[in-house]
Amino acid sequence: MRTLLLLRLALMVGVIMLLVNKIGASSSIQEEINNSYTKEEREEATANLEANLLSLLGFSKRPKPTGKVHVPESMWELYRKQNSMDMANIAKRGLHARSANTVRSFNHV
Repeated sequence: MRTLLLLRLALMVGVIMLLVNKIGASSSIQEEINNSYTKEEREEATANLEANLLSLLGFSKRPKPTGKVHVPESMWELYRKQNSMDMANIAKRGLHARSANTVRSFNHV
């Protein structure tokens, strides 16, 4: 069951990425979408997509963050170091680190 859920999620993400890439590649497609559908139809389609995605992930509504987020000092140091550079690559040694532009931290303290 869990595998089926993950496959459905992967399929939905793939379709969304294809649509976003197709729309982003051509402004005429964006204009066609804007001209073909009313604002209400676009909002309804967006709401349906969000509801389907939330359902797929097992949520009934959007989750709301609770409490204040704690950012470790080491992450702030990395952020400040990266912001002082004129490139997007993460300044860390390691496999594939030159093309990295995202850092994740799992701090369960």
